[in-house]
Amino acid sequence: MFAFILLALAVLVAVERTSSPFFQGCISENEKANGNTATKNDPTYGAVFTGYIRCSGRFIEAHGIGITALSGILVAAFTGTLWIATSRQSIITKEIWVADKRAFVFPTGINPFWELNPDEGFYYWRIRPVWQNSGETPTRRLRLYTDCEIRDTALPPNFQFVDGPIPPGAGMLGPHSSSMGGAAPLIPRPGISPQDILDAIASRKFIYLWGWVRYYDVFPNTKEHVTRFCWQIMPVGDPHAFTPGQIPTAPGSLQFAYLHIGQGNCADDECG
Repeated sequence: MFAFILLALAVLVAVERTSSPFFQGCISENEKANGNTATKNDPTYGAVFTGYIRCSGRFIEAHGIGITALSGILVAAFTGTLWIATSRQSIITKEIWVADKRAFVFPTGINPFWELNPDEGFYYWRIRPVWQNSGETPTRRLRLYTDCEIRDTALPPNFQFVDGPIPPGAGMLGPHSSSMGGAAPLIPRPGISPQDILDAIASRKFIYLWGWVRYYDVFPNTKEHVTRFCWQIMPVGDPHAFTPGQIPTAPGSLQFAYLHIGQGNCADDECG
């Protein structure tokens, strides 16, 4: 408002000084009436200032209709600018609120599961990611997929993460809740064998767990969200010595760690 008042005064002074013969004539008459004493060293600047104010009053009185119209235009412009700024601030505030409250799903770890191979008498493994929703609201139309890649070489750059024939699973994650995803390698493929584990420990093979989750939040007119992950599984221990109920911290016990790699990990716009 202060800026608006200054702008209006500046416009008024500019119009008076440059475009109003009426105002300029009034100033000339005022100088003559005061003996034209308004010089640089004259101490009677007060008279000049008083005359200037008087002439401005006469100018406003003589051009009241035009000044009122101009003031209306300036007020309308100021009101429009204020409305635009308020609308933008409202949109920004809503976006911040939605971002703070919406569901956000991401993987937090792995959960390995064993299965006994009756022909060999050893245990094979499938691994499930753990998904968590850190948001204040539940997900809608959630779909998720998990897969496993066991390779003789490290994952090449720009590896194409292509879904297999098994369709994605469906579900829902409530606020601040977590759940496990699908188990990989996907059935009917065999699980991770003891030999696969020994080869991975010796860096002769590389085990990768990867997947994604897609979901919507509860707020209207918001786009679908996606989170992707790809981790290298790092087993430690002796798979042939594993028995159910084995203490994870016991010497030689089988454990599975994981390592983020440089591709396949993203969320929303980062995933392209």
